[in-house]
Amino acid sequence: MLNDTEDSSWIVSNKDTEDFTWILNNKDTNDSTWIVNNKDTEDSRWIVNNKDTDDSIWIVNNKDTDDSTWIVNNKDTEVSRCIVNNKGTDDSTWIVNNKDTEDSMWIVSKKDTDDSTWVVNNKDTDDAKWIVSNKDTDDSMWVDNNNDSDD
Repeated sequence: MLNDTEDSSWIVSNKDTEDFTWILNNKDTNDSTWIVNNKDTEDSRWIVNNKDTDDSIWIVNNKDTDDSTWIVNNKDTEVSRCIVNNKGTDDSTWIVNNKDTEDSMWIVSKKDTDDSTWVVNNKDTDDAKWIVSNKDTDDSMWVDNNNDSDD
């Protein structure tokens, strides 16, 4: 039976696969939350959708590979962010896409080599910029490509 806030909760358990699924729906805020846990692979997935702000958040964690992935999409600002962390290699990758300015940014950090790589692409000006910093050698490299320029 629904309560005063018209919340609904579903819990689904499959003993054969030891999977658990929780689905939470809150009609007052139009929020929906899905939590999926699969004990065989030790994967956990969270999906959060908030209709009021049109935000969507996906969080995926895979314990076998120690990978974590966060995907955040905000329809109001048309910004998309992907954050990938791989604990096995100590690599971290951030991908940010902003549709309003048509900018794309990739930031890659590798802890083993202390290297950091930024890739920025701005479609409005057709600019492409790569910034590479290597802490071991104290080298920094910038590569700029501007299709609008005669330089």
